[in-house]
Amino acid sequence: VLVQQLQESKDSYDLLNHENKQKMDMALNLLAEARHYVGSLTEQVDQQQQQMELVQTTTSSLHAQLDATRQELSLQRERAKRFEMDTEQLQQKLQQQEILLKHHRKVAARRQKSSGTSQQANANNNNGNGE
Repeated sequence: VLVQQLQESKDSYDLLNHENKQKMDMALNLLAEARHYVGSLTEQVDQQQQQMELVQTTTSSLHAQLDATRQELSLQRERAKRFEMDTEQLQQKLQQQEILLKHHRKVAARRQKSSGTSQQANANNNNGNGE
């Protein structure tokens, strides 16, 4: 009877030991899968972090380019305003020169007409004296 109880205890112990070993193997397999999964996630996080750094660098660069473009545009606007003002001043000077030119032509025409009538009068006087 005692041997039979010992045999049953041993069989029960062996069965529990076998079940525990299976559970331990399953736990080790799950642990290995978890490590692989964590490693994969870590790699993905590292890649995403690198991408974020690249995006931040690119964004900073684009902001700097945008600021430079805005400054250049502002300078171009100022130059355009100055050019427009210079053009208006030149147009005003041109109009003044045209007015002066018209005036000088009128004065010259009057002098020529006056000179022509004086010459005619002198010619008439000379003809009258010579007769």
